[in-house]
Amino acid sequence: MRKVPVVKILGLAVFVLQLISLLSPVSANAQAGGGTILGTVADTSGARVPSAQLSIKSTTTGESRTVTTDSNGFYNAPSLGPGNYEITVTAAGFETLLEKDVVIVVGRELTLNLELKVGTVTQHVEVTSTVSQVELSNSTVTGSVDATTIRELPLNGRDWVQLTTLQAGVAPLRGANPVGQPAISPRLESGEGQQIALSGGRPEMLNFLLNGISIMDYANTSPGAATGLNLGVDSIQEFSVIVSTPPAGYGRTASGVVTAAVRPGTNAFHGSGIAFFRNSALDAKNYFDAIDASIPPFYRHQYGGSIGGPVKKDSTFFFFDYEALRQSLTQTSTGTTISEAARAGIFANGDVVPPSAFIQKYLGLFPTGSCAGGVGGSDTCPITLVGALNLTETYYIGRLDHKFGNSDNFDSSYFYDTGSQGSPGGLNTFVLGDITHRQAVTLEETHIFNSRLANSWRGGYTRTYASDTHVLSISNPALADPTLGSIPGLDMSTLGLGNVGLGPGQNAQDVTSFNFNTFQIYDDLIYTRGMHTLKLGGSFEFDLDNYDSPNQHSGVWNFNSLEDFYKGNPTSFGAQIPGLTTERNARQKIYGVYLQIGRASCRERV
Repeated sequence: MRKVPVVKILGLAVFVLQLISLLSPVSANAQAGGGTILGTVADTSGARVPSAQLSIKSTTTGESRTVTTDSNGFYNAPSLGPGNYEITVTAAGFETLLEKDVVIVVGRELTLNLELKVGTVTQHVEVTSTVSQVELSNSTVTGSVDATTIRELPLNGRDWVQLTTLQAGVAPLRGANPVGQPAISPRLESGEGQQIALSGGRPEMLNFLLNGISIMDYANTSPGAATGLNLGVDSIQEFSVIVSTPPAGYGRTASGVVTAAVRPGTNAFHGSGIAFFRNSALDAKNYFDAIDASIPPFYRHQYGGSIGGPVKKDSTFFFFDYEALRQSLTQTSTGTTISEAARAGIFANGDVVPPSAFIQKYLGLFPTGSCAGGVGGSDTCPITLVGALNLTETYYIGRLDHKFGNSDNFDSSYFYDTGSQGSPGGLNTFVLGDITHRQAVTLEETHIFNSRLANSWRGGYTRTYASDTHVLSISNPALADPTLGSIPGLDMSTLGLGNVGLGPGQNAQDVTSFNFNTFQIYDDLIYTRGMHTLKLGGSFEFDLDNYDSPNQHSGVWNFNSLEDFYKGNPTSFGAQIPGLTTERNARQKIYGVYLQIGRASCRERV
């Protein structure tokens, strides 16, 4: 077998990379929270203008970037924050061109070819940009939603993730977390947020980014609270959805990416307030509501406000947003309780077994039914249960930006979100609730070395805690009576009495919990030379997933019938051995590197 020299192998690799760079139009964007603008500068005859200076300035923060066209009249300005810009173009022997209303979209690459007219530098031409946001430099299918659309479109629950379904290739999962319904139980392990599918992929195959940091939850699905919502509509500047294979700089996804940018402060103070209210005034009764009863009450309040502005003009900016949800939905359902005859120890089969004083403690937890002797030859009767489903969520987010001169920009954000939902359980003897706590810190620093070289560094920390079946309140003190329990230190065990059941007690619920923490670091280096772009980057993520799911830790008694319960004749008892329940702790490190070489495509504007 002939050995191939290493020099020839390296030479072949370099040739392949050069060929790719010459033939492949590749996006210059990574998963940073900004966008890119590139194009050419030419005169009216179509001849390219080298050494033209472009001053790219944000109209809201005053942030500016200066780039110079190369010998082919090409320019490239990566890692620009999303928002409105104006571009001033100057070149010797040409009129000064002012291009206004240029919109940079998060995660997108804008091709803008500019035309200069021969004249003196004292002459100015002002143009209002009408350039399309269709990406010409790559084939990635991307849709974006701007700030106006996010804030003005009506949203049930004000969950901005719902707006991703406006894009082609995005579909919500049917039956997943309907708004206003419990979000976790029995779906705790599937995640809390509204699950979506990109390009037909599973909901665990996408990635959600906030300011370039992944905010996926412990189940690797869409972010959300126990209410099933992802609040903060007024805090999102814009977001984009990539529904085809993302560029290499994103990684960590198999179907697509949703990348959002937190709204920054500006040179002018701005603020807003919201208040939404819904009630049952126009509701109809459900199937189980009594004909002569009034419509069960319902109300939902959502309120909040935002404020942003300068700490120091043209240098330091802040933004803060607060939003809260309070909902109570009364619902009617049916249940099964003990007949009055059975409560006294007289059973349908004719047996008489008077309940002992100990059994009487349990019987006091069963609501009184409307039948005396049972239904259909049984010892139970149906009852109507009316209880309220209560949802609460509170969301805060803040952003602070600072510009260190013309070459360094730093931004940071922090959000905290807490949510809960409570609903009646155990024949309305207690209220069970699910709770979530979410928070994330994002940091980003962009340094412009020169018109060809830029670097973007990002770091972040996220924490998600979710748990279910907490007893929030009880309606009967017997649920907290330790004498009714079977495990030391715990109160009432669960009872299975044929076709009717009860329990467990107040502190005896099997509470499943997730505690998920991530530490993330990313870096992207972008080098442009002419129409060629080289991107080199890497990422590191450290995940800590702590999971606890006890099962029957307070004990479960099973009886064939209510009569056997009176007689003390159980068929089985199951419980975990006290002290042997252990938390499962998973640790994972994710490394990523990428190299992306491409040649930009700058087609002329139509």
